[in-house]
Amino acid sequence: MIRGSTITPLAHSMPGTGVVHHINRTILSNKIAVWFGLISFPLYLWHWPLLSFARIVESEVPSRNIRISAVVLSIVLAWLTFRLVEQLTMLAAMAKLRLLTDQSDLVS
Repeated sequence: MIRGSTITPLAHSMPGTGVVHHINRTILSNKIAVWFGLISFPLYLWHWPLLSFARIVESEVPSRNIRISAVVLSIVLAWLTFRLVEQLTMLAAMAKLRLLTDQSDLVS
């Protein structure tokens, strides 16, 4: 059985791992890539209904301009959903956790 501690040194000695490191440091840490990563789930939720609605309204494949507009609108709605729903929910959960830990400090 190979354990994780054995695989890690092996992975570092394998050829081509420098490329993975370069991709992680340059491409995946790019601010635009990170931003799209943050809004990816709301974007996933918004794009399909908008494109489907455009298809229903047009009764055929929507024109390129309508499809582009739907995608741009879904990006805007995804960003708003991230800011107004996900971040506020996360802040509320963190505040609740902080309140619980502060109360446990008072008890002990």
